[in-house]
Amino acid sequence: MEVGNIVGLIPLENGNSIRISPKYQGINIVDMMLYIQGINNKHKDRQIGEQYSLGNGTPDIKLFINVFLQHLKVIEGHSLKFERTKEHIRSNYVKGSVNWSKTKINIKKRVKNPIDTKIQVQNYEIPENYLLAAAAKKALNYTTRFSPDWMLLNKWAESFGKVDLLSVLRLVDKRLVQDRISGARSYYKNAIISGKIILGYYGIELGDDIEGEALLVNTPDLYEEFVRVGCQTVLKEKGIFVTKSFSPPEFLFDNGSCEIIPDLVFYKGDSVIAVGDVKYKEPDSKDYYQLYTYIKKAGIKAGIIFSPCKKGESEPKIESRKSFDNITVYDVLIPTKGSEELEKTIRLINEKGIIPR
Repeated sequence: MEVGNIVGLIPLENGNSIRISPKYQGINIVDMMLYIQGINNKHKDRQIGEQYSLGNGTPDIKLFINVFLQHLKVIEGHSLKFERTKEHIRSNYVKGSVNWSKTKINIKKRVKNPIDTKIQVQNYEIPENYLLAAAAKKALNYTTRFSPDWMLLNKWAESFGKVDLLSVLRLVDKRLVQDRISGARSYYKNAIISGKIILGYYGIELGDDIEGEALLVNTPDLYEEFVRVGCQTVLKEKGIFVTKSFSPPEFLFDNGSCEIIPDLVFYKGDSVIAVGDVKYKEPDSKDYYQLYTYIKKAGIKAGIIFSPCKKGESEPKIESRKSFDNITVYDVLIPTKGSEELEKTIRLINEKGIIPR
């Protein structure tokens, strides 16, 4: 059956299953997920993606747990991510930022450990680690008890307490968009994206337990991130930075309400050179009104709507139209066969100057 924007398989008690097919011919959800995770071996990824294509084969959620475990092991081979925070202490030696007035009073009063100071400490209770711990707890349900993989997952699951998972997902996603999970501990990024898949970021039901082998995916959310990762991958070589929403934030009203959040904002240095919107459907008038608002707010003359090719075409299709005030809107239809076709499309529109070089 086809159910709008959902794709996946639901097991039934009699041993059969309901297969929910993709809306667009050739869409490979697993290939998209693996591409978003940025695993280096693209040939291997394509084989895995073809083997576990949702809607065309039988997916197994253990595939994603195995990928998650690989990335956790990478973290174990390096070090945990932390943030430095200031902690107020009393000491008998000078360290950190000393409050000298309080220290003098303490000395006069002959207080034990009289030096009043603030020191930098390593704080491991950060959103990224909470997310990985929650994903590890959920993955335990699919791992042989007391096996080495189970022990690793259990270690993470017990390391951090319960949190508001939705808030953690939002915080981590914001850091991913702002490229704050990079630098010396960029190896965290793949584990986080794997964890997001396990925790239901793309439509798998949230909760402590996964019932059966059902895997349901909200395709528009996944497709948006798939296109954004493709733009980031291709255009970083050109010195173009791609993010979701404006930085700093922009608002529709002068009282700071109604934030304007494009799916794609293309920066060259500090300047916005293009804006884009991603639709897992054929765009309609309200989608063009939305893109027009983004273009006007950015102060540029063109914008792009990305959507999938409708009939499994192998080549991208590009159309353009001008508004009454000379704003250009580009419709870019991306072939649905996978990440290679996505990157090919982005290179093409960059070469054509649709995304200025």
